[in-house]
Amino acid sequence: MLRNLLLSSCFACSLIVPYQNARNARVQITVEWSSPTPVISPASSGPASAGAFNPAAIRNDGKTVLLYREQDTAGTSRIGYASSTDSLHFTSSRRPILIPATEYEKDGGVEDPRVLQIGSTYYLTYTGYNKKDAQ
Repeated sequence: MLRNLLLSSCFACSLIVPYQNARNARVQITVEWSSPTPVISPASSGPASAGAFNPAAIRNDGKTVLLYREQDTAGTSRIGYASSTDSLHFTSSRRPILIPATEYEKDGGVEDPRVLQIGSTYYLTYTGYNKKDAQ
């Protein structure tokens, strides 16, 4: 069975197929963007001057919060923070919330944030990269 799924103004989509049907499942996903403008963009200078990408999104107190990788012109990444009340127009703090601090994060930085809420606790995972190995 082939199904079309239309997503609009959506950050992520999960598709769950019953295990017994997973082998024969065929799915086509069609995405229609409602706005061609990115929700976060590189800054003109500073920690996000070379790029702002790969966000993790979560809802908190009526806001959508993005934790994203921001990269400077030297290629060092940090984790940035932006929030929105309408999930389309975001305001970035323009100050990283996580910066490289350990030996395995030096030079390359911290990147690829993922956030999960369990109860009232938020858990953040990320990749540390020293331009040789990712951890």
